[in-house]
Amino acid sequence: MRDRLDEAGGEYVLSVGPRTTVFAPGTAFAVPEGKGNTGRPRTHPGPDRRPEAIGDLIARLGPGRARTVGFRDGPEGRPMTSRFLFVRVRAAHHWRPGAGRWRGGAEVPPREEWLIAEWPEGAEAPTDFWLSNLPEDTGPERLARLARMRWKIELD
Repeated sequence: MRDRLDEAGGEYVLSVGPRTTVFAPGTAFAVPEGKGNTGRPRTHPGPDRRPEAIGDLIARLGPGRARTVGFRDGPEGRPMTSRFLFVRVRAAHHWRPGAGRWRGGAEVPPREEWLIAEWPEGAEAPTDFWLSNLPEDTGPERLARLARMRWKIELD
């Protein structure tokens, strides 16, 4: 669904579970060098590390990386806040060499997306996770507001 939305030019912030796998920030994708001078040149980029579950990644980063962000107006106009982590990742659950997108005759790695995790003050672990294809320069307040908008949709 995320791929279809992105290909159609749609923006999304979608809830995902903690077992969804991603490539951590800083993962490099490169086409490995060929072994010898025989055969076709390689075109499939490979990651320099294995993917991990987002629950594990966020736990490894820890609550110290969480920041308090206002996500909507509350009673009497006071902002409602919670603590969130915002990390740029590449989703891995459908990725494998040869199954990716192609541009200019070469396969490209999975697109970079926002991983948003809500880790409320005093909670032992994050309570919610989202993936979003919003631009890299999207501010944390907008990301948190859109992620937490689900409660309003369910309420309606």
